[in-house]
Amino acid sequence: MNQKTLLLTLIILISCLLPVGTDIYAPSLPAVASSFNISIHQAQLSMAIYMLSVSVSLFFYGALSEVYGRKKPLITGMVILSIGSLICFYSTGLTGLMIGRAIQGIGAGACKLIGAMLKDGFDDNEMAKVTSYLHIAVGIIIPFAPAIGGVLQHLYHWHASFMFITAYSLICLSIIICLLKETSQHHHKDRIKIRYIVSTYRTVLTNPLFLVYATCNLLTFGALFSWASALPIVFQHTLGYSARNYGLVIFITSAMGCLLGSFSNTRLIKRLSHQTIIQTGWALVGLSGLFMLIGHSIAGTRATLILIPIFIFQYGTALVWPYTFIGAFKPFTKLAGYASAMFAATQLFGGFALGALVAYLPDRNGVPLSVIFIAVAIICLFIHHLFAKPLLAHYEEQ
Repeated sequence: MNQKTLLLTLIILISCLLPVGTDIYAPSLPAVASSFNISIHQAQLSMAIYMLSVSVSLFFYGALSEVYGRKKPLITGMVILSIGSLICFYSTGLTGLMIGRAIQGIGAGACKLIGAMLKDGFDDNEMAKVTSYLHIAVGIIIPFAPAIGGVLQHLYHWHASFMFITAYSLICLSIIICLLKETSQHHHKDRIKIRYIVSTYRTVLTNPLFLVYATCNLLTFGALFSWASALPIVFQHTLGYSARNYGLVIFITSAMGCLLGSFSNTRLIKRLSHQTIIQTGWALVGLSGLFMLIGHSIAGTRATLILIPIFIFQYGTALVWPYTFIGAFKPFTKLAGYASAMFAATQLFGGFALGALVAYLPDRNGVPLSVIFIAVAIICLFIHHLFAKPLLAHYEEQ
């Protein structure tokens, strides 16, 4: 196995860990609420706090990766994530669970250094194809998480999901220590100065092209996290699904959407421009919301009328993710660690914000989700058309 293939394999494994931390736990939200005698809304907030702590931690990981490289911060993150997962496993109340989830998130933030590692290891010509392969693999692996979580709850208890995350993070830790070679060629200890860190983050965040793609990515991920947070309640409380059966149907639907979308992307990049593909992706996100809204107005809350839109949504976002990443990173080569941290932080803040919003919206049907999908698609298409195209043309002229 050559070095680039090994790097991509490790990136796939590490990149799946952060979303597994939410998706494996999602089917158990009703069981958590029942176990601790709390409301569903409080249980949902335990997912939002995970995303919030991840997004905050990224500012530190981004700076540390520019000082010490990518490997040492990754090792630190895996250790912290394992500790947080064990706290969740042994928690006996909401406070302990929230503390454990926050610590989990601080550790899981290190996983988002994969963006910098991709930039380190692959040139711009390789990036579109590599990120498509990454999303194909992730699209197969991550949808397994709700199914695994549902089975673990059925066989044992919802706590078992956190033992799974502990084992996963320790496996990643072992692989990082034994196999991962440092990918950064630009890190330096002089970059630990606070003034330099603040100045560099300001440079990244005020770059117009980065800001456009990071905003669109934030909204798209927020929509994805919204359905991951809301649908366990709809399926288990309204439609009567068990945690295991919900995990299974969501796995099949989500995996097929991600897989087919990512596979289509590897073919479309040979025929269409990046801009056409990404706009098609957002159009499909809006179509998924419209389908869900019309279906509910005609036939009420039915599993099929939710799962088909989720398939369309997943297919559409698989067309979006590679190009928001490529567009945001286009201005940055030597600051990949900072750009990666800021890009991921804005993405996950979107997950936190919309996830927290969903916790307070009606949770008995898919109508709030459909409105979110439609709104996100319209806003992203508008921002991209108005700002991204002229900015990209400017960078290509330089």
